Amino acid sequence: MNAFAAAIEMLFADPNIGVEAIYTSDGGAPVVVHAVVRRPDEVTDFGDARLWSETTSIDLRVAVLMVRWDCRSRRFCRA
Repeated sequence: MNAFAAAIEMLFADPNIGVEAIYTSDGGAPVVVHAVVRRPDEVTDFGDARLWSETTSIDLRVAVLMVRWDCRSRRFCRA
């Protein structure tokens, strides 16, 4: 494991940053994974108005899920 991989591992395992989540793939069994949840607010200009919306983004480590990207179908598939 290199220094970058070790740092990412520490960030996802940190209880102040990472949370436990349950990932379920299509037709698969639920798997407990560590995730980093981000909730940035987005402000969008619409003419003279400004719209404020709450958003939620979740970062997962794909390596933990053991999935690969299938370029033909553009979907994640089990390896």
